[in-house]
Amino acid sequence: MQVRAELKAIGGHLARLAWVAARTFVVSILASILGGAALAAASYFALRGYDVVYPVLAAVLAFVEAVALGVFLGGKQAMVAALTDALERLRLGGVLVGGLFERMGVPAEGQLEGRMAALSRGLDHIPLAQAESLLSVSVVKITGEAERAGWLRRKIQSWLLAAVQTYTLHRFRREGAERGSVDLIRLRVELEANADQMIAAKLRGGLRLLNWLAVLGLPLVVAVQTWGIAWWAASKQ
Repeated sequence: MQVRAELKAIGGHLARLAWVAARTFVVSILASILGGAALAAASYFALRGYDVVYPVLAAVLAFVEAVALGVFLGGKQAMVAALTDALERLRLGGVLVGGLFERMGVPAEGQLEGRMAALSRGLDHIPLAQAESLLSVSVVKITGEAERAGWLRRKIQSWLLAAVQTYTLHRFRREGAERGSVDLIRLRVELEANADQMIAAKLRGGLRLLNWLAVLGLPLVVAVQTWGIAWWAASKQ
């Protein structure tokens, strides 16, 4: 089947995907080291009037927290970078959508005979609950087909499949709310065409929000932490 062949094709691109992930992770760690050094210096100088143990403690805590956050964000950024690269270069989102609908019995756009058969089975207006059930079964089937892959390839495939499932399920529910039923035949065409762009944009948007929370939150945490150490140091004098 096409989706199986395309999922196997990830293996031929693993070196590039691994490079994209590694490069993104290293950049995140370097940025966290620089940011941690700046926060550590600020904490140290804010407490330089106290006994040396207090500014050193504040500086070490700020640096360790920044690097730990960098490792966490770096892992997220690396995976998102690899996924979006796979989506944009290999168009795997559309392929996986096609594979899911294929296993639901929905033919591709050019298969006229199959589309007529799908229409006769009422796949152009099925209840939302039935559409969700068919989607779940299809995800299980594709997941089983990828079980023998290597760890990195399996990880990328599982993340992509989860993203495609979430996007497809969201579209099913919106269709059900608007029309009272789900047109699987029409949605296959729509989702195959748009899945890669929509999923990549959603992944980047979620990561952007997480980055902003980190950029704004970490300095605040360090500031409160430094104030607490200053209060502790003052109480000891």
